[in-house]
Amino acid sequence: MKRADAERRIKALVDFHEAVGAVLKLTDFADDGFGRRATRPKPGRVQEWRAAKATADRLAPKAARSYDIVNATVSFKPSGTWNRYPVNPATQWATVLSDDPMFGLDLFETMTNQAIGAYEDAIEDPPKRQRSTLFVSAGGVSKWLAVVVGTIIATLAATGLAVWIGWI
Repeated sequence: MKRADAERRIKALVDFHEAVGAVLKLTDFADDGFGRRATRPKPGRVQEWRAAKATADRLAPKAARSYDIVNATVSFKPSGTWNRYPVNPATQWATVLSDDPMFGLDLFETMTNQAIGAYEDAIEDPPKRQRSTLFVSAGGVSKWLAVVVGTIIATLAATGLAVWIGWI
């Protein structure tokens, strides 16, 4: 991965993380009295909360691609099932505002930090380059040549066998 691409992905993750943080600062997490969590904007901050939420929603697609590239997903298991599904933290970030979130804020923070760390590692220690194009094409030619020679030998052997048996 090129340095500029990794830095762009890190910026997308940081911007998205800050946008979600802005939403959470404007959110009132209150217990509704029945053991469920009710989330709503803090009093008098409804417009700011909606604007912050819209900003996070707009930044989510870039962040989602950034999470996907480094495979930073959350393993989600719906209630009442044994199955687990990989969930992208950016596409499902709004569930942290629901009374039954897919993942908690701590896991959201962990996945973001791990994704950023993976990109920083790619910048500091880029993967080794693949073989040169000339060598790879020479390898392709040698494989092709081996197949052709093998086919000719097999055909001659089959023809010789057919002659020996008397079919030809």
